[in-house]
Amino acid sequence: GGGAFSTGGPGKGMHTRLFTNVMNRYSRIESTMAFSHAHENSGLFGVSVECMPEAARDAAGIILAELAKLGSFTDEEFQRAKNSLKQSITMNLESKAVVVEDTGRQLL
Repeated sequence: GGGAFSTGGPGKGMHTRLFTNVMNRYSRIESTMAFSHAHENSGLFGVSVECMPEAARDAAGIILAELAKLGSFTDEEFQRAKNSLKQSITMNLESKAVVVEDTGRQLL
């Protein structure tokens, strides 16, 4: 599932909703991953999907349906998200490339 699978740390062995609700149920979707970019006064959130061209319309509908469910989550999902964020921040602090990219974004 591309970047949808948590490979280590506090959430090890856990899967995102994109993995469990999309990748495991729809064989026509080859990969899916959520992404976000934070800026000083704005941000960007999106979902990338890989599929055959003839499955694109169905894939878009499936992803939109999953996004509509974002308004509700369990306590377990919330804790898992917090742990994943902590892990991500810690890992990103170790990369000089990330620091340079973040500085460049702030200058734009």
